[in-house]
Amino acid sequence: MRSRWGATLVAPACAIMLLGACSVVRPDVGAPDYGETSVAAASNERKAEQATVRIRNLGCGAISVGSGVVIAPKRLLTNAHVIAGAERLEVNLWDGTTVEARVVGASVGGDLATVEVAEDLTVNDSAVVAFSPSDPEVGQPLMVFGFPEGGRFRISRGELVGYQDIDGQRSMVLSNRVEQGNSGGPVFDTEARVAGVVRAKFVESGEAIAIPATSVQGLLAGAASSGPVPPCGAF
Repeated sequence: MRSRWGATLVAPACAIMLLGACSVVRPDVGAPDYGETSVAAASNERKAEQATVRIRNLGCGAISVGSGVVIAPKRLLTNAHVIAGAERLEVNLWDGTTVEARVVGASVGGDLATVEVAEDLTVNDSAVVAFSPSDPEVGQPLMVFGFPEGGRFRISRGELVGYQDIDGQRSMVLSNRVEQGNSGGPVFDTEARVAGVVRAKFVESGEAIAIPATSVQGLLAGAASSGPVPPCGAF
């Protein structure tokens, strides 16, 4: 299958119908590495950085790693395929703290999940972000925050290329480049508001595919009250 931008859509090894950018299996992954120049100069980007977390899924006979974002003092948002089959979840915060988490619920069709931790994350100076009141416009600058390949924290800058229906879901296509491990990570606008959540990528071009903010908010209610953790092989 090809997009109208000419990129081939292929299913990755860890997902049946999802497109690229799934969580990456890294059994050797330890604490996240933000690097010496990770602290964003702009205060709004600094807030966004503190709200971005790495999620380690211990399940399905392996350790897989994805990204997520703090949306409430004790609650995180990520992709459902990042937490599928989880027997244990660990959340790595920007300050090096690691906390255990549990899945509150997941929307398999929407590929979103909410994850909860026992302690108030704002105590550790992790920021709670707000959602953009509307979806981005074509050409609008956007930033993808996350942990490509499950390693060092990265900011990928780009813009909205357009919207496309993918797997029956209205999706944003971004010029931002993403890799495995970016799944579940936030897409921020220039005011550090969540404009979307990374779901996948076009393999040939590397362009990111994300769930837009309005769709995310609409799916959150279902994800917060849904059934158990999706099993291994659900995606």
